[in-house]
This record gives sequence, structure tokens and C-alpha cells, in this order.
Amino acid sequence: MRVRPGLVIIALWIAFWLSWVVASGWSGRVDKRVDSKREIGYRLAMIVGGLMLAVPAHGYVGPLRLWMVGWAEAWACAFVIAIGFLFSWWARVHLGALWSGRITTKEQHRVIDTGPYA
Repeated sequence: MRVRPGLVIIALWIAFWLSWVVASGWSGRVDKRVDSKREIGYRLAMIVGGLMLAVPAHGYVGPLRLWMVGWAEAWACAFVIAIGFLFSWWARVHLGALWSGRITTKEQHRVIDTGPYA
């Protein structure tokens, strides 16, 4: 049985999402938070991008079909996604308690200019 790259990509996204949610407990205390109304533009762009990524690459023919990839390209995509997730985790671990899923100022806030932020 051949492993399908699409299933690997789905598994990568699920593992990334679950680990990201679990790691939200690492975040430090919030000192100041931006109003949700000011943040809506960023959230909408993220939702639209997520919906575009949800369009299947194989077996789908329709108006939202953006690209066609072969087997080698699909595995290359899975590899690039895994590298991107590893880079995201490096950045998150490097921020430590200063990480936030929203625009905030944390207690003992400071600018991080080392590691992936150098």
C-alpha cells in the first residue's frame, strides 16, 4: 500500500493544529490586548487563506481549482509543509511566554531579535 501525500499533509496539519492548541498554555499573562474589532482584518485574511488551502488538489474539477500537481510535486509540498511547521515551532519556542495568538503586550514584554527573529 502506497502512502498518499494528501493524507500525510492532512496528518501534518492536524498534528500541527493540535500541538499549537496544547502549547497555548505556555503563553504568559497578558498586560494589554488589542480590541477584537481592530484585529478583524487579520482574521479575515487568515480565514480566506485557509479556505483556499482547503480546496483539494486531486480529483477536484471546478471553479476553485487553482493548480494541478503530480505525485512528485505533492510529496514536495508535504516536505515544504513539514519544514514550515518546524520553522514555526522554532519561532514559537524561541518566543516562549511572549507568544500570543492575538495582538497583545505581555508582562515583561521585550523585543526578541535573536534566533528566527534575528
